[in-house]
Amino acid sequence: MYSYLLICFDKNLNELIINDSINMIEGFLDVRLSKKIDNLYFLSFFITENYSEIVEFINSLTQDLLIRSSFFISKKKKDSLFSESNASFVIDNFPSILNFQKIIYDENDLIENYSKFDSFNLKNYIFGKFVTDRDMKHSIYAFLKNSLNSSKTASLIYMHRNTLDMRISKFERETGYNLRDFVDCFYIFSLIKDEFK
Repeated sequence: MYSYLLICFDKNLNELIINDSINMIEGFLDVRLSKKIDNLYFLSFFITENYSEIVEFINSLTQDLLIRSSFFISKKKKDSLFSESNASFVIDNFPSILNFQKIIYDENDLIENYSKFDSFNLKNYIFGKFVTDRDMKHSIYAFLKNSLNSSKTASLIYMHRNTLDMRISKFERETGYNLRDFVDCFYIFSLIKDEFK
């Protein structure tokens, strides 16, 4: 599973500080691919198991070096989603939510600012290959609507409980969203609720 980190450096930082910061980040993360997008943006794809460790590192880096920057950390994505094109949605839309009031942003910040984006592109970014899979999204919607009760949901949508559990696991694995986590459930539900009224 891969994640990516998009860094937006303050335009007033000098090149030496930016390069030192990038080197420290690459030294800390298990980076598989890095790319400087322009003078202000830098993108790294990496493997991680510990999101909180990365957040702690970034916070200390910005405080220790007094770097005024913002970071976008993606959720873990399946290897098939490991591509620059997947990150292009964030690269194109990150500036519209960026205000340098926060240091670290993630997909939930995109969803919270949902009205600023083309709805389909945001859903395509979050759901990946499931964006057009109505059966998968209906299963997820029903599961969330029934308070995460697999047995009740399965009987209401006429599906075996194990099949529903496998669908939920597949969705979580492919998207990086945990449907047993309140915050993730809230964001996923807010994106799909209008499709099933």
